[in-house]
Amino acid sequence: MTREEGSYVSVVGSLGRDLAACSKWESLKEIEKGKWYRWNIDTPYYEATTRLRVAAAVEDLAASSGPGGSEEAVVGVFDIASEEEWSKLRRGLEGRRDDHEAVETKVVLACLSDPKQSLEKEEDEGGWLSKCYDWCLENGFEYVEASVGSEELDESLTLYGDKQGVSRLVEVLHCHRWPGQTLKERQVRHHHQGEEEEEEEEAPPTSGDPTGDLEDFESLLAKVASARDQSAQLSDEERRKNAEKMLFKIMGHLGIEDEDEEGQEDLKQ
Repeated sequence: MTREEGSYVSVVGSLGRDLAACSKWESLKEIEKGKWYRWNIDTPYYEATTRLRVAAAVEDLAASSGPGGSEEAVVGVFDIASEEEWSKLRRGLEGRRDDHEAVETKVVLACLSDPKQSLEKEEDEGGWLSKCYDWCLENGFEYVEASVGSEELDESLTLYGDKQGVSRLVEVLHCHRWPGQTLKERQVRHHHQGEEEEEEEEAPPTSGDPTGDLEDFESLLAKVASARDQSAQLSDEERRKNAEKMLFKIMGHLGIEDEDEEGQEDLKQ
């Protein structure tokens, strides 16, 4: 088993299998019925391979068979219509708090069948769903609403202006630094070209360190992970601003210019 194939995402909850069956996952293949799935991640910037480990309850994780590996992300799934189901999931996650302490990417997915069930529509500000949201903030989980039964509804969901749905969950997982992930060649080439141009303008050629580019990129990914951890206690608006700042840093590191800035430069010329 390769290092990247040894990593996995724990998907916990009664709707875990329904989540795995959603079409938003690209290249997801079942390798052990209802329990393990291989996920080939393909983004514009990198490729990686990991697995989904599905269990109906947190307690079932220890009993599920299959290859071992490193737990890279945790996704807790529950029916938003059932406070009891959320309470059971919360107790299970709290029981594994020490195990999840080192896990960088953690999400609670509230599954609904009607937009009126959304946290945004909750009339009682002190209701159990609001407390669920607060628990997520306090424990480093991102709260996401989705529909695993209706793709049309899932794609239309928003929460306080932010896009929701299974696609948001996949987006969060795409932002994770996966073991063994491979930067796509065009991005590496673009990155190298940008550095060569800077060297020609600012300094004479040097032999340099052939591993420097990789170390720089790994350092950048570490900063992304650190920024995500620090943002856990912030409001949604502050988290969005921090995410935007980090995005610009990543774009700059990869030599990608902002389209709006390019348009403004064209107008000036």
